[in-house]
Amino acid sequence: MKQNNYLLLSSSSILLDKEIEKIIKEKNFEEASIITYDLEEVALVDVLEELDTVSFLTPLKVVIANHANFLTAGASEEEASLNHLLKYLDQNIETTLFFLTVDKMDERKKIGKELKKKMTFLNISPDKEEYLKSLLANYKLEKGVISNILSRVEDDYDKIYQESDKLKLYKVDSKEITNSDVENMLPAPLEKQDQLTFDLIRAIGLKDKREALKLYEKLKKFNIEIFALMGLLESQYRVLYQVKLLNNRGYREGEIAKELAIHPYRAKKILELGRTTTIKEIKNFLLKLADLDLKLKSGQVDKELAMELLIINSD
Repeated sequence: MKQNNYLLLSSSSILLDKEIEKIIKEKNFEEASIITYDLEEVALVDVLEELDTVSFLTPLKVVIANHANFLTAGASEEEASLNHLLKYLDQNIETTLFFLTVDKMDERKKIGKELKKKMTFLNISPDKEEYLKSLLANYKLEKGVISNILSRVEDDYDKIYQESDKLKLYKVDSKEITNSDVENMLPAPLEKQDQLTFDLIRAIGLKDKREALKLYEKLKKFNIEIFALMGLLESQYRVLYQVKLLNNRGYREGEIAKELAIHPYRAKKILELGRTTTIKEIKNFLLKLADLDLKLKSGQVDKELAMELLIINSD
């Protein structure tokens, strides 16, 4: 029966825990014993055995079975266990509160349709912007903060919760969160760093030193260590050098991607980048990087000024 049986769908373990906690309170199961299973580690038959067992310690019990992957595409479960589960759900057991959770479902599966009929089904996927606003409800937010945070959390509810918690703790005294706070506290996704590095190389190739310095200032906000940034630049320039050589030999975009084992889109973008610079300029820049690396390690150049000097002296 639906009354005490819940099928919860969510990619967020935090949202699932909060929903389960809320239902336990609403159903007055707060004094119940709670037994939790991970169906990635135990078989469904173990959960069913628990459901069929009368609780001796307390009159009430809560059974939580997480990661019901047999509801997802490409996964399955023994038919006997599924039939046993459906039979259990036909009963009206008032002393047991049962939760089955899954992060995604294949809507075409018969078992999923059957469970939705026999259990209270809840899809816990709130609008991410509204969810974040609710988490930061007691804080004053500078314009753009919400979108700035969401651009850094990789579309992940748990990440939204964790990072907003980090920001709230950071600004607990002033109760005001600015875009600068977000940039200082939350690292940007790696793809964004790569794109900025790519844009920096393009600006250097175009001899646009002002733009290159602006891009470097943006990269600095991600707290990238100077040697790591130099490593990124060297890696990009070496690929650029290889692409230029192959292109000069008549290789096309797809052939270059295959030869260098890189994504075709990356090969395309690097080919576009190659039009702004020559092989000689690429080699010179790699030599300057190597020289700068040596000077940094020997203490001849200040870390804070090193990259600015590299950009200014790139010709």
